Amino acid sequence: MITFQKKQFKEEYRKILNIEYQPDRDKHDFNKILKSNGMKALYVDPDCQDDNVILYYDLLTKFLDKREQTFKNDFTFIPPGKAEQISETDKHLDVIDEFKIVVRQKNKTIFRLTSDQFGFTGYEQQYIASDGYFNYPLARVNHLSREKSPEEREQILDKLIHYVENTRTLGSAFVWPIPKVGRRMCNYNIRRGIASYIEDRVDLTLLEIKHILDKKQNQGTNLLKNSYNKEKHMKKWLDHFASFDDYVEYFMFESFVKDGMPINIFTGEPFREDEIDVCKNRIFQIKNLKLDELLSMMERLESMIFERTESMERYLDI
Repeated sequence: MITFQKKQFKEEYRKILNIEYQPDRDKHDFNKILKSNGMKALYVDPDCQDDNVILYYDLLTKFLDKREQTFKNDFTFIPPGKAEQISETDKHLDVIDEFKIVVRQKNKTIFRLTSDQFGFTGYEQQYIASDGYFNYPLARVNHLSREKSPEEREQILDKLIHYVENTRTLGSAFVWPIPKVGRRMCNYNIRRGIASYIEDRVDLTLLEIKHILDKKQNQGTNLLKNSYNKEKHMKKWLDHFASFDDYVEYFMFESFVKDGMPINIFTGEPFREDEIDVCKNRIFQIKNLKLDELLSMMERLESMIFERTESMERYLDI
């Protein structure tokens, strides 16, 4: 399985996890703290705008191209300008984006594609911010593990570092449309973050996609519905899929879905209708989880991502 972390990632990440917690510390002091302790922030988000991770978008473009052929669709995907696989012909198009995928249909550019990892943020800043342990699941695990014995804490840190490395892969991200020009940010992806009822969860995001594609837009709160109704590129992208089942098959999300319903990452079982109502009317569910519940959720999610990544890499013969 291809991972995207740099050499010595594990060693440097562990050092940062062990920085002494201070309740009044500001995350903006991060670089100063690292420098004073002789540490390096080596974590890589595979879908960030960085020359070091262009391989991720290279592989993602290959995957999308092959899926279009398999499904006999008519989108063409142009890899980022910095990608190795970009052709000489594509390099001279006036719509190339150095870091994002360009989508064309009938020789016209319709939008670009970005992506977002759904294994929860792994950036090191979260571990030293005063509010990090409350806002971010992985920072909460690190914080709560300090209450355990030194031996138990080391075992938990091993799991945390292993989780971060193995959930930054080809199969650990959503693909979102963005306008063909302008900033490289997806509005919906921002709205579904830690301040929303979704809390950056893959299961609740898939549930919103299901409600759009299966024409159940009146299922209470649905943040995606707003983007779908107001943003042409989001509507064009989601309408590319005939149904939720079609979307799941296209993106190989089978390990995240059972009997046509997204699997709840808390329980490992498909969502029930009564659970959906509870989720959409309750915020900060992850923030209230105990350490053992967080670790169980992470283990389950890591397994689901691993299975999807294996399927995608096998499909690409890598």
